Amino acid sequence: PPPIFGSEVRLTTTTLQEATPAIAWNGTYVGVLYRKGQVSSNGSLLLPDLYLALLNPDGTRASTPDILVDTNVRYSDIVWTGTEFGVVWVSSSSTYFQRFSPAGVPKAPIVNISSATPGTVKLGNEPPRIAWSQTYGGYALAAPSYQEIQFQRIGADGTAPDPINPSNATTYETPVPLASSPAGDWGLAGRNNSNTLLLFYNADGSHTKPNVSIASSTGPFDIIHDGVTWSAALASASDIRLNRGETFKTFTAVFGSFTEGGHVGLSMLGNGVLALKYKDTLYRLRRYTVPSSAASASYSLIGSTVTLVSSNSAVDLVVEPTGTSQMLAVWQDVRWGVPNAELYAAAMDFQECP
Repeated sequence: PPPIFGSEVRLTTTTLQEATPAIAWNGTYVGVLYRKGQVSSNGSLLLPDLYLALLNPDGTRASTPDILVDTNVRYSDIVWTGTEFGVVWVSSSSTYFQRFSPAGVPKAPIVNISSATPGTVKLGNEPPRIAWSQTYGGYALAAPSYQEIQFQRIGADGTAPDPINPSNATTYETPVPLASSPAGDWGLAGRNNSNTLLLFYNADGSHTKPNVSIASSTGPFDIIHDGVTWSAALASASDIRLNRGETFKTFTAVFGSFTEGGHVGLSMLGNGVLALKYKDTLYRLRRYTVPSSAASASYSLIGSTVTLVSSNSAVDLVVEPTGTSQMLAVWQDVRWGVPNAELYAAAMDFQECP
């Protein structure tokens, strides 16, 4: 049988544009970061404010009002550590960080990571990504710059970050997906003018492994650790590819046709199933069993492809597992007319699916 979809929940009803949601599940609520601001004549957001909303697994609000995190925010990201939300964002050419309780209450003051970073190299205006390592007991950030990817561990509270450890590769573009493994090492994905590359940092933040070229393509990509080894999804001009293993010598599960930019994402359901979100003309989802051996390069497709939203008005859709076989999708929707948009959510349950 097909998955069970809940009703769409419209989260905002303002005349302001809602933009670029990022989400994380804490076992009870889904934390949703989003930016809200006036729309200029060219369609960009003017002085957007950053909010944190708490949703129930069915997409309805768990509390109101939403929490104002900061003003004049360009980019943001969120992660759940097991005990708290870690939030990172860019405002006024600096990167900021703050910790929130499971109920969305700030646990400490905002930290200016750029000011606290030793040395002359700082995170600045580019979109940061955040990850947590239980082994390290702290957070890490990754962001692009004009000529390199910047990686930085910031500890458990951000007040004493490590110096930035940049890669030696050049001309990367945004964004830089970041993930950690159970062993505590870090995986990043980036691209230069002609290749999509993977970068692996050790648990201590050092970068001793060579960069791995996985394709002569500059399409969107994502990286995750599937519990056994690293996995990456890559979208080229003609198809979408799911790849497994740290060397990524062989593409598997190639399918398409791919026509939209910037929309691939990987996540792990609670039952150990790998979920691949992508967009061709609509947002869709595929599920795969994870081999028990790191030497296996192939994932096995479970069931059929699922269409997440049956309208092309959905933009910047993100999904987050909320249980063994449940997920929540949150997206920006322009059904009310570009450039105005609102946030929507919908739950799905794969429990009865093959």
